[in-house]
Amino acid sequence: VLDMVTDRFCTMALLMILSHLYKGQHLYMLFVVLAILDVVSHWCALYRYVPHRPRPRDAEIPEPKSSEPSLLRSPPLPQLCRTLYIGAASHKDVSGRHWLLRFYYGFPYALLVLCVTNEACLLLMYLAHHYAGPLVVLPAAVLPAFAALPAAVQTLIGFTGTGLPLVWLGVVVNFHFMALKQIISVVQLHEAMDDIA
Repeated sequence: VLDMVTDRFCTMALLMILSHLYKGQHLYMLFVVLAILDVVSHWCALYRYVPHRPRPRDAEIPEPKSSEPSLLRSPPLPQLCRTLYIGAASHKDVSGRHWLLRFYYGFPYALLVLCVTNEACLLLMYLAHHYAGPLVVLPAAVLPAFAALPAAVQTLIGFTGTGLPLVWLGVVVNFHFMALKQIISVVQLHEAMDDIA
């Protein structure tokens, strides 16, 4: 859990900084929504897999023997989490789940690549706010795709008609992986909420 909390805290801090840096471009709400999605999807995914001995849902859980008054004593973990437990050993056990989650947690290096490119995209957006780098001339085959972007996006990424700054090119390359990771977070949240409900 500590690893997940540390990861979530660092990502949330970066998203909040970006929401402040890009509020002039009206992107602040996007970063806030991404922060909420990240925390909520991971929190729900974690709590759908509470590791304890499986018990039937209707089993009677005995009260612990303690000299503390009952108001000061917290309920035992299985009693608190009995309805959230679904019998998996880890939150990464996705057998029989959505194909995107099976790909994300089961395909070698998929989780690593998507997490690294997600963080790289955010870090490059931070860097691009302060230093965009030298202009990179783009191949003629990709120019129509950039020309079709809305004018506000072209202005944001510094598209000149023939190229864009190096750091923004890194953002564009990593953005596709970041978008896929956000879609996976939505699927993970949906699957976790189905199990919790």
